[in-house]
Amino acid sequence: YLAIEKVTDPSYKVGPDIALPRLRTAFGIEATKKLGEVVRKHLGLPQTWQPLRIEGYDVSNFQGKLAVVSLVCFVDGVQESSGYRTFHVRRKDTPDDYGMLRQVLTRRQDHEEWGIPDLILIDGGKGQLNAVKEVWRWPTPVVSIAKDPDRLVLSTPEGFVLIPASELG
Repeated sequence: YLAIEKVTDPSYKVGPDIALPRLRTAFGIEATKKLGEVVRKHLGLPQTWQPLRIEGYDVSNFQGKLAVVSLVCFVDGVQESSGYRTFHVRRKDTPDDYGMLRQVLTRRQDHEEWGIPDLILIDGGKGQLNAVKEVWRWPTPVVSIAKDPDRLVLSTPEGFVLIPASELG
């Protein structure tokens, strides 16, 4: 009942709105630098690597139907609304976040003209991260953001690394 009230409220925002714990309100140049430091350290990236273009992906559906995956984009720590996209998931009528992410991230890679991101953020945990890594062929690092508790999830050859949101600033 409360969910219906929320989505039928005139102030309800429809469109890309990825959940970025503690980053959503603090995102900017400093947050981007801190995120870059954490990812660089744990993934063994070169000291010169910086995430200038960051893309975030979030799955949304209503009981598996009307599924979309939203893409939000940040460039130099600033929202780049011209880079926002909404992908309609093809032929899915059951909840399957993993399959939806695989489909959309495969399709995203068909559009180099949109620019190649320096970092991909996936809303979800280990499963969503693994699903994307199965299809992601660009050298861009992929990490996920999980909730309850808020944390960044990175996949390394040694296993998963969980970074509490408090370490991100």
